[in-house]
Amino acid sequence: MAQVNPNDVATAAIQVLQAAIDRLSALKLKHGADIAGIDAQIGKLQDKQDDFRVQALRTIEDSDANKQAIAAMNDAAANLKTEAATIKDAATLLTGVAQVLSAAAALLAALAPFL
Repeated sequence: MAQVNPNDVATAAIQVLQAAIDRLSALKLKHGADIAGIDAQIGKLQDKQDDFRVQALRTIEDSDANKQAIAAMNDAAANLKTEAATIKDAATLLTGVAQVLSAAAALLAALAPFL
């Protein structure tokens, strides 16, 4: 059984509707055309196009590939937060080590005349 991609169907429908809108727009140029009626029909076709655009977007949003991509991005963001916390902790420890080394250097400098 052939698989049908709903996004492809929606895209094709949008194109067909656009062709119909273009034909109706051309009719408005004819003498005696019912401009208000044509505009109403164009409006209805544009509403249908919007419906198909929403459907196409939902198809993409609901796809397994998109859900997996979002999950991977969320995991990556969580890992970055964890890594940032680790880096912050290391920086805090290094600050403490630097203070100890500075105190040791000051002590050695103070004891240097006696050595």
